Amino acid sequence: MKLSDTDIKDYMQRQDPAYRLVISPYDERSLQPNGYDIHLGNTFKVWREARIIRPGEDHSEYMDEIVREEGECLTLYPGM
Repeated sequence: MKLSDTDIKDYMQRQDPAYRLVISPYDERSLQPNGYDIHLGNTFKVWREARIIRPGEDHSEYMDEIVREEGECLTLYPGM
């Protein structure tokens, strides 16, 4: 689903939690006419292999942690 800035504001103000959008931390400067700009940190966890996951279980033994220095690139591929 693609949301405009107006849509995002609307979804953030909805009372029903099932239909409310939460962006945390929220920065008004990141809200653009065609969406919300996200900012990633420098630590990423990636799966070693495709797995079936079960919510609530610890999956860290199946993941690798990648840390990038500031300015260093990481390409995110589909399914990564």
